[in-house]
Amino acid sequence: MSSAATKLSGIGVSPGVAIGPVRKIVNVVSTAAIPASPRQIFEALTKVGEDLDRAAATIELDVAKEVLSAQSMIAQDPALVEAIGARLDQDIKYPDVREDIVAAFAGFKEALLAIGGYFAERAADLDEICNRLLAKLSGTESEGLVLTSPTVIVAEDLTPADTASLNLKYALALVVEKGGPTSHTAIVARSMEIPAVVGVRHASEMIRHGDWLILDGEQGVVVVAPDEQLLA
Repeated sequence: MSSAATKLSGIGVSPGVAIGPVRKIVNVVSTAAIPASPRQIFEALTKVGEDLDRAAATIELDVAKEVLSAQSMIAQDPALVEAIGARLDQDIKYPDVREDIVAAFAGFKEALLAIGGYFAERAADLDEICNRLLAKLSGTESEGLVLTSPTVIVAEDLTPADTASLNLKYALALVVEKGGPTSHTAIVARSMEIPAVVGVRHASEMIRHGDWLILDGEQGVVVVAPDEQLLA
């Protein structure tokens, strides 16, 4: 390995070797206050459920369809609406609802974990649903992931919808900071037969947009900026 190359390690969750340029996916989180009334929150939550339903209907991959359908059901669960309403119980426009929404989702997540079994498995989906709701309320929803050339995707995290919507013609591999062998990214990547390494700490900091990578999805190794000898 040349002195310029950097070797990163993670968890290999979908086998295969890929070589290609990087496309970094950066999730922009708004830090601005989100003013809203309970009525607006519940309407936005309904729309989040409908968005997930539409995504599930258009995705052919069964494992991703199941995840999105489950998320849609959770978003439309009356108990979640009740949890939010318990914290925001006045028919007024609150100056900033972020803290109360996050707390309501956290409480609902704890309840699912306490039930155990299937419900505990779905608890992790609440983080994505919460992020979708906040994005819907703040008007900062992303347009989705569109690839136009062969690319290795590098991200802090990828939602099931992000992963399943990838164009297999152009998605060479996935490198993700978060996740483990049973994460949505890992499951969907294996189903799509895309090499993937997750749990790569500081990947977004160490890898730049346009860098070339060599990725081994079985060994969990990522080589950044390999020299010509390694590329040969």
